[in-house]
Amino acid sequence: MAAADRLKSVLQVGAANGGLREVIAKSDLIYDKPAPRSEAGIPVGTGRMGTLVWTTPSQLRMQINRVDVYASNCASNSFFERNQDYCGGCAYVDIECGEGDFPESGFRQHLSVYDGVLEIQGKSATARVVARPTDDVIAVEATARHIRLRMLRPARVQTRSHLAVSQVHIVRDRIVLTQEFREGDYCCRSAVAIAVAGTGATPEITNESEVRLTAP
Repeated sequence: MAAADRLKSVLQVGAANGGLREVIAKSDLIYDKPAPRSEAGIPVGTGRMGTLVWTTPSQLRMQINRVDVYASNCASNSFFERNQDYCGGCAYVDIECGEGDFPESGFRQHLSVYDGVLEIQGKSATARVVARPTDDVIAVEATARHIRLRMLRPARVQTRSHLAVSQVHIVRDRIVLTQEFREGDYCCRSAVAIAVAGTGATPEITNESEVRLTAP
């Protein structure tokens, strides 16, 4: 039996027994300490866009990615080896909470696969992260002082005939990071925008590669 058929059979049995949540919950991710590296963070996404979520002692961190963001296509002559190309990445996001809110041990991170919700219980802070499957939206509920949106690379990178350009913007009460890849006739663009629910957050461009929201 193929893996997909086995999974379908397990889910059907679980649903028939009234325990679909319990069956799926066996795949939940539970961490009792921070991921040592960003690539070991907890995944949250929609299938089109998503992030790994990891922590420092004072921050929630993310790298926003999309499946349709490619720096170049098959006609590229700018990268000597294809593994030198980069794809998917759109922006870094740092949500600054309090110093020591997420210590080296003694706090809990739980991803509910059934609900698609990541809950983080820190020393003196809590956070919830969810990706909305009908839109390209990731929502975060947390007590934050600042939210920083950062470029993945320098603002302008020229590699032979390939050009990568990133820019930070303020659009009303939102902070935005755009990037554009061009080579010959090829063009790929992406944008990440962040807003704070309610009113009173102050946007500020802190330098060429970073824009920040300060919460009231």
